[in-house]
Amino acid sequence: MATTFVTDAFAQKLNSINGWLAPLAAEFTGYLLKSERIGNVVEFGVYHGKYLAVLYELTADYDSRVAGFDAFIGADDLQIPQDIIFRNIRAACGNADRLSIVHADTMVLQRSDVLKHVPEPIGFISVDAGHEAINLLNDINLAAELIKPGGIIAVDDAFNHSTPGAIEGTCQYFQQKNQGRLAPFAQCYNKLFLTTADRHTHFLDLTKQYVCENAATDEKCARTLKREQENKNVRFVPRFFGWEIVPFL
Repeated sequence: MATTFVTDAFAQKLNSINGWLAPLAAEFTGYLLKSERIGNVVEFGVYHGKYLAVLYELTADYDSRVAGFDAFIGADDLQIPQDIIFRNIRAACGNADRLSIVHADTMVLQRSDVLKHVPEPIGFISVDAGHEAINLLNDINLAAELIKPGGIIAVDDAFNHSTPGAIEGTCQYFQQKNQGRLAPFAQCYNKLFLTTADRHTHFLDLTKQYVCENAATDEKCARTLKREQENKNVRFVPRFFGWEIVPFL
């Protein structure tokens, strides 16, 4: 039987946090985080901390430092959204001792600024700040500068038709800035997962293993596996900028 990383009890706590997160994307994130010692964690664009809670909870065994950066657009008092995030993380995870929340605009944020708040190695980065093309181009590039070899970057809404700027900016990054550094390996609902190019095969195989292990109990994985088999029959491989990916259905 496949292991469940986001328990029902924890999922109920997540549901009380405002935000948007597909359950399978949360579960797949847990699978990746538990596959190896991941290092420290960064999120660009925190909102109320829904995905951050997943990252915080599932790196507890590694004692990872977790840092969230957000511009808190529209907040008259910057302390209020920070208090909300800390309260949500404590309620969902039991503590927030490893957490730092930083008011920052990622468009002016530099690698050195991030490292003042969270030390290397940084093994997981969530890119979920601005959703215009210029934001994604900038933020994925910043993540590429920070991520350790073999680390993972989760890009939010990269293929979401309701945020076309995010699609455009993600494509612009791979066209203009990547230079072979990052490789996509999975698209799980609202998140596109990337790693460093040298570890693409490892995480692609790990994703296919996850789909196979969960196909009997999860209809989405079952659909994904069925499509993978159909693709093989017609010798089609789904790729994004030349890299094979697993698109979850």
